[in-house]
Amino acid sequence: MEIFIANLPYRIKAAELTRWFAQFGLVQATKIVADQKGQSKGFGFLEITGDAAGYQAINALNGMEIDGREIVVKQTEQPHAAQPSHKRPRNHPVLVASSLKAKIPFY
Repeated sequence: MEIFIANLPYRIKAAELTRWFAQFGLVQATKIVADQKGQSKGFGFLEITGDAAGYQAINALNGMEIDGREIVVKQTEQPHAAQPSHKRPRNHPVLVASSLKAKIPFY
């Protein structure tokens, strides 16, 4: 199960986060998201083996206070594949109506 952890103190390292979750199950991967300068953004992701272990960790650690910050721990939301993307691809030409030279007959 992939878990999202938010409102982390900026000093927290992945190894410490792994230790908190290891008491509930095998932690396969831990990532704290950082900016381009390497500074923590205060959130991260963790993958733990088994849904039961994941739910136990979420229930036990969500709302826990660390360095005066109440962390948020929840299951990562899965993207909905059925939702179409409405974004226009980069460098895709855009047709501007004023550039059209065709005359439209008026009846």
